[in-house]
Amino acid sequence: MHKTSGVSIIQEEASDELLALLADSIPAFRADTAKAYHAYDLVHLGRLIHKMHGGACYTNTPRLLATIKALDDALQKNNIMQISELYQMMLLALDTFETAYAQRKQH
Repeated sequence: MHKTSGVSIIQEEASDELLALLADSIPAFRADTAKAYHAYDLVHLGRLIHKMHGGACYTNTPRLLATIKALDDALQKNNIMQISELYQMMLLALDTFETAYAQRKQH
């Protein structure tokens, strides 16, 4: 018989809650970042990305975290050449996360 410690159950529940919070925040995040991106408001876009980067740090989402971190870095350095490509990559990473999260919830 396999025993699960109380600590690991609490950690798993906390992880599930953080993933749910992340998933719930994505629709508004997409809308807000799209508005800032298409208005070329890189200051506001940078704030939004930086906030999401901070939140994603607490989840086990390596692809999403890496993509958001790269975009956050490019925005902080005002690297115009990378921002558009990284923004598109972030959108794909968000799609991937949402698909994986929806599948996880079904099981």
